[in-house]
Amino acid sequence: MPATTSSNGASPTIWDSQFHDCTTGLYSEGKGLTLNNVQLYNNITGWQAVGHTFGGNFVNSQANTNGAGIFFTGNSNLTLTTSQVNDNVSGVYYSGTGSVTGSCGEVRDNFSYGILAVNNGSVNFSSQKKMNLSGNGYSISLSQASNLYLSNGRNNLIPAAVSGSKAVTGTLSGSITSITATRNQWNTRIPPGNPIPNPGQSPVSGLDYT
Repeated sequence: MPATTSSNGASPTIWDSQFHDCTTGLYSEGKGLTLNNVQLYNNITGWQAVGHTFGGNFVNSQANTNGAGIFFTGNSNLTLTTSQVNDNVSGVYYSGTGSVTGSCGEVRDNFSYGILAVNNGSVNFSSQKKMNLSGNGYSISLSQASNLYLSNGRNNLIPAAVSGSKAVTGTLSGSITSITATRNQWNTRIPPGNPIPNPGQSPVSGLDYT
């Protein structure tokens, strides 16, 4: 299906399009881009967004069965809204000084990770985002990320039921010593002898959720 685009002078929108069976399904560079009702599948990389300054929006769209679902760099936010990034080798890679955020969508069943934030990027699925991040090797992975926001998120963070999988793993770049992560669904495979925490509570310090 051919793309339909519009632009306000800064960030164009692509509607009702399919990009599949390519090395890179869709490549964008600079400023920003909104994808609305776009399907990216069977590509090595579904959407590669480089140097975005006005943000990326993935709305009512799917990036499924690719090598990498979304690869996003830039000092702006990547927002996933009622969209799917499922069944890829890796889900969403984010590098920049903004956040990966979204609501009422799925980033699930990706082999390596669902969300990976690096180089001072942050992940924000707080305040009833209701994201399904289940079935990934790592639900959320961080490498020198700036922060992780999960408070009252009501997200499903249960990783794949395989050895080595984790709900959250990685490192933060700053001096943060605690994260409020109430009202999320965590890994249910608690080691024998440990209490099962109330789903409405934060993860318990010292308890192994792997």
